[in-house]
Amino acid sequence: MMNTFVILTIWGIFYFVSILFLNAYSGESKTISFFKFLFFLIILSLVFLPGITGHYLFHDDVYLWHWQKTDWTTHPQYIVEGLIGRPLARIMRFSVESLVDNVSDANVVRFLTIIVMSLTALSLDVWFRMVCGVSKKMSFLLSLSMVTLPPFQIYVHWMNSYPMAVAILLSVCSAIVLLKPRNSDKVELEFRTFSSWRTEHGHTRYFELLKNVEQKFPVGVLLSFFLLMISLLIYQPAAPFFVALLTFWLIGLDSRSLSKVTWPLLHLIIFI
Repeated sequence: MMNTFVILTIWGIFYFVSILFLNAYSGESKTISFFKFLFFLIILSLVFLPGITGHYLFHDDVYLWHWQKTDWTTHPQYIVEGLIGRPLARIMRFSVESLVDNVSDANVVRFLTIIVMSLTALSLDVWFRMVCGVSKKMSFLLSLSMVTLPPFQIYVHWMNSYPMAVAILLSVCSAIVLLKPRNSDKVELEFRTFSSWRTEHGHTRYFELLKNVEQKFPVGVLLSFFLLMISLLIYQPAAPFFVALLTFWLIGLDSRSLSKVTWPLLHLIIFI
């Protein structure tokens, strides 16, 4: 059985890598991205304070509490999730079971989910600013308002749902990697790659080694597909979440501009 230190270290690495990943697409310094994430975390911790200070479990949370720690692959839920196409979700739940020995330990799991929600808010901020062209203040407010909607509250308070929160985060990251309006024409969608995006912002030195590769392979598209597949293997309904984000971009288009993106959007839906 994996001990608590190893589990928390793995999750800590995941959080750290996620911040660096989002910072690469944010157009901001690492310091700003970190403090923005920290600000989201503080606000969401206050919003979801009952989830990290309470003493409760929902019905479906109980099996995590009583998960067989010595031979976790024999647990009925582990088998069921493999049959319904969520193999990564069951592994994530196994990683958390070592943290849960009593009801109060559920607060730790719920706090880990709040951290994921903070990363999701950061990813939404990148989407609204870099893709939709929303101002910084409005982007921050939109991101914060979305992660405090009722569905996200369930993800936090229902301990069993934390893999779903991770699936949504990966879905948004997949969209950020894949889509970006062209600078010259805001109504056209562009499948972008690492070096092409970095070239726009004058940071090609970080991705010189990928240029030759990207001439033959669309690295950005492949990475987006990879992130989307991981999201699907965690929780299928969460994977197409970034389709909803397109509505924020489409609202600002007139009928003529909308007609120009019909086929790219159909291609995107087929891709999903």
